This record gives sequence, structure tokens and C-alpha cells, in this order.
Amino acid sequence: EPWNPLFRATYGVALLAASCGIYPIFATLEKTNRFRSGDAGGLFYLRTLNGSSYVAYNHPQEYDALVWIEAHLDRNAVVLEATGNPYSYFGRVATNTGRATVLGWGNHEALWRDPTWKSIMERTEDIRQMYDAPDKSAVAALFQKYRVNYVFVGELERQTYQRDGLNAFNAAFPVAYENQVVTIYQIAEGKPVAPRYGAGNEVSFE
Repeated sequence: EPWNPLFRATYGVALLAASCGIYPIFATLEKTNRFRSGDAGGLFYLRTLNGSSYVAYNHPQEYDALVWIEAHLDRNAVVLEATGNPYSYFGRVATNTGRATVLGWGNHEALWRDPTWKSIMERTEDIRQMYDAPDKSAVAALFQKYRVNYVFVGELERQTYQRDGLNAFNAAFPVAYENQVVTIYQIAEGKPVAPRYGAGNEVSFE
């Protein structure tokens, strides 16, 4: 009997496995535009498995600053950076350097830590105050509350927060790093400022 229960089960499993195997083949071809480059009518993509290469390509000065953080800041340092929309460039300091920040993608924190969003909204407002305050001494308690050691001022911070507040960092805190796009300020008192480097740092994430 060719259609006995064992044969039917084996046939069914084989058919299911074959149908599942179709997806990765055609999905890969679809997502990569059949591996055509931008010059051949496909979408542009970087031929690498290095997850931070897109930063180096699209935001080279920010990449240099992230490389500097990776090379020179203590692993336990807390770096203040802008917070914003999920699945975006926000959170790039924490993502690419492994250093803690006050808040990354709020929806992810809400999913895993606070479904009420109360603490996420509180931190979002505290971050805004730390960046926007024209008098940084007025928000000194917030820097202490979150044990912030460094403040990252780059592309997203200039797009998100007030210019007067960002400029106020110059008079309030020493500069630890600076290039054409990014300035990193040191907040922690009593600790030496790390060596200052500009673009062209040879250390990379690879």
C-alpha cells in the first residue's frame, strides 16, 4: 500500500521542508535585487557583514567619534546622547560602542522594563533638559542622577535640541574630543580628560 500512514507522514514532512526551503532562496534574491549593485539598477548596499560600516559610509565624522569612544573611554562610562524614534539612527553611541546611555529607543525599554511608559517619558524629559538648559548648573542634579560622564553632541543632538543649550556646554565642561561634526564633553569631576583626537583615528570596530 503506497499511501500507508508512514509514507503519508514522510511525504508530508518532505513537502513541508521543501516549501519552507523556497522562502530563503527567493527572499534573498528579492532583498538583494538579485545581487545587482546600484550601477546595475539595484539598490545600493555595502558588501560587508560589519554592522557599523553604514555609519562610516553615511556619517564619517560621527564614526570617527564613535571609534574614539571605543578606544579611549572606560567600559563603564555613561555617555549622554539624543533619544528618539525607534528603528532609526538614534541610539548610535550605545549601539556601536557598548557604553551605557540614559535612554535609547523608548519603545524597547517600555517593552522590556516599563509598559506604563512613565520612566521612559521621565528620562526623555530629563535628557531634553540636560541638553536644552542654557545654565548647566541648573541641571547638575540630573547629570548626577544618571551618573553621566560624557555628553555626545553630534548630528542628531543638533537636530533635536535647542542651539543655546548645546552651546552652553562649551562654557560649562571641558572638551574631551572634537571634530568637524561631533563634540564630546567630559562631565565627571576629579577625573583627567582623556587624550584629544580628531578625525583620522586608525582604530576601527572591525
